[in-house]
Amino acid sequence: MDLCSRFVHVFGVLRDPVQFGLPEYRKGLALIGYDRHTREAAETALSLVEVGHLDLKPLATHQLPLADYLEGIDLLRSKQAVKIQFLP
Repeated sequence: MDLCSRFVHVFGVLRDPVQFGLPEYRKGLALIGYDRHTREAAETALSLVEVGHLDLKPLATHQLPLADYLEGIDLLRSKQAVKIQFLP
């Protein structure tokens, strides 16, 4: 977070707790995200993607064909991948 200038965005399923406290607030940082996985949150995110306001390409560390789904899961479990984009 030393490289952040103002906002820290939390997006996706977290593996570990977010460590964000008084030192970060004192630096003027704001934590942005959502605290629940709900249908409403999913629909909001999908609408942002559909209209081009949210570009997911920079988030994917790997692209794999859908046929390699199990390989992708192994990459995620071993923490060799952060996000995988499965292609049809």
